Amino acid sequence: MKLYLYPALLLVACKGPSYGTEKEDTSPFTESTADSNSETDTDTDTDTDTDTDSDTDSDSDTDSDTDADLCTSAVDVVDDAGWLKNYDITIKNPLTNTLDSGTSTMESYGRSYTDNGDPAWLTYENVAAGATTWEAQTYVTCEYRGQAGLYVAQIDLTLSALSGGTPSIVVLSSPRMYMPADADLPSATTWNFNYTAPVELIPGMPSTATVSGTYTYQGYDSYELPQGGGRKNAHKFLQTYSVEISGGIIPTMVGTNESWWVEGYGLVKEVNLDTTGATFMTRDLTSYSGL
Repeated sequence: MKLYLYPALLLVACKGPSYGTEKEDTSPFTESTADSNSETDTDTDTDTDTDTDSDTDSDSDTDSDTDADLCTSAVDVVDDAGWLKNYDITIKNPLTNTLDSGTSTMESYGRSYTDNGDPAWLTYENVAAGATTWEAQTYVTCEYRGQAGLYVAQIDLTLSALSGGTPSIVVLSSPRMYMPADADLPSATTWNFNYTAPVELIPGMPSTATVSGTYTYQGYDSYELPQGGGRKNAHKFLQTYSVEISGGIIPTMVGTNESWWVEGYGLVKEVNLDTTGATFMTRDLTSYSGL
């Protein structure tokens, strides 16, 4: 059973979107109603002039500024609302050592907030292939320590085969950049990542994932879009990663992920190789709407 945790580790280590419904807007920026109280000014205006402090409701306008700070991307379509993409997938069955076939759906949920209150784009993913099923909800932020790009900041994961449908909220100690900013992409080469994340892959067994690796931008490759979309140039990335889970739940996972991204369509293809170099998971776009 422990080998069924490997799909969950792929989501912790690699780009993967999300599950459920969009979170309630918990923005700390709410419109102040203090101005309506300013009518209570009396002759002691010298004291009540402190009601000018209530004019800090102008600060509440920063919620629009915060939304404005959410990035756009020509390559990954996290900022485009209303799209849905379907994929054919294969996932290695650890019992039979063969690839199970299945399907996956991704869609955009628009703007949301992480559990830390950071504004983020929210995407959804579900996967079903043989005995492996999961849903995941990924929160994508746009900047870290002055470096613009697309970053995975949080993943809400439900791995049904083990958790019985109980979600595990995975908040990364530092966001992982999986896509450079559009302006940086032509000159992007290699960048590293490392972080830890509390995970509870099996209910009642909390542990910590320590993740590290490297992304390499490999330039353009050719990809034929389905639905008569034609042949397009796809940005290709190679990611190597290592995931170690505290407590010895499973052995350290080392693998690679190759992914192809078409401007205006986002992720169209990926191939994951496991610790032994064998194919562990593949994904190919089959249809889309709203793009």
